[in-house]
Amino acid sequence: MNTHQSDRVKGVVPRMRRSFVRLIPALLALALLGPVGGPATVCRAADPAVDVATQARSLQLEGTQLQLKGDIKGALEKYHQSLALKPNERLEKLVERLERHARK
Repeated sequence: MNTHQSDRVKGVVPRMRRSFVRLIPALLALALLGPVGGPATVCRAADPAVDVATQARSLQLEGTQLQLKGDIKGALEKYHQSLALKPNERLEKLVERLERHARK
């Protein structure tokens, strides 16, 4: 391996590490909220509670997308809107962690 190739390989590890660190919030959200398409997203037209659950789930997903983009403030806003519609203990824990992290 020549010097140029060696330098390129050395730079790969830090770039991979930074990429992985950016994915951690999404992985945490997925672990806490569960996959999209779970029971909260199943629609039954006659049940208005399902519409509220669907809206709450949609807001959670929007929050996760904002969080992935690095917009923690926007994500927290969506998460709070979701919690106002439908309490969710796992989402509340995520919000607490994000708020603690944002204060640092």
